[in-house]
Amino acid sequence: MKKLLFIIAAIAALVFVGCGSKSKTKTETAEPLVDTTELAPDLKLGFDALSTQLTNALKSNDAESVTKALANLTAMYKTLANSGQLDELKRYGMLAKNLVEEYAGEIKNLATEIPAISKLYSNIEALPVSANTTLDEAKAAVSDEAISMASETFQKGAQAGATAEAAAEALKNAPAAAKETMSEALTDTKETANDAAKSAKKEMTDAVNNTKAAASDAAKNAKNKFGL
Repeated sequence: MKKLLFIIAAIAALVFVGCGSKSKTKTETAEPLVDTTELAPDLKLGFDALSTQLTNALKSNDAESVTKALANLTAMYKTLANSGQLDELKRYGMLAKNLVEEYAGEIKNLATEIPAISKLYSNIEALPVSANTTLDEAKAAVSDEAISMASETFQKGAQAGATAEAAAEALKNAPAAAKETMSEALTDTKETANDAAKSAKKEMTDAVNNTKAAASDAAKNAKNKFGL
C-alpha cells in the first residue's frame, strides 16, 4: 500500500513539473508586450486631436469624415516610422488600436456606406506594436491606399519617400491638421443642413402657392358655372 502511494505521489510530482515547464516555455516564447505609458506631450496632442476627430465623426454619423479620421490615424503611424521614433510608434500604435476597438461597432456600421472604412479599420487593427517591431516592419504595415485617403499634412509625412525632417514637420502640424479637418466637416454639415432647410422651405412655399392657385381656379370655375 505504501509503495502504491509512493508511486502515485511520484507521478503527481512529475505531472506538476511538466505543467510548470510548459507554462514557462509559453511565457518565454510569447511576444513581449510594448510599454504603453503615455506618449510624449507633443505626440499626445496629435493623438488626442485625431481621437476627437474620429469620435466627432462617429457622433455625426458621417461616413466620409470617419474615413478621413481613420486614414489620418493610420498615416500618423507611418509618419512616426518615417521619423525614426520606434518606441513612440509602438505606444501610439497601441493607443490607435485600442481606440478603434472601443468604437468597433459604430465604425463597422458605417462601413456599409464606404467599404474603405473596413479596410482602414483592419489596417489599424493589424499595426505591429510588439517590443520586437522594427521600423521596416512598421513602414510596410501601412498601405499606400490608406495614406492617399489621409489629409494632405499626414500624406506628406507618411509617403514612401518622406524624409525624417518632413515626417517630423508633419507630426508637429498634426493637431492643427486634425482640427482643420474637423472644422471643414462641420462647415460641410452646416451647409448641407442649410441647403436642406432652404429646399424644404421652397417646397412648402410652392405647395402653399399651388394650393392657393387651385383654390382660385376652383372659385373661378364655380362662378363661371353659375354665371356669376
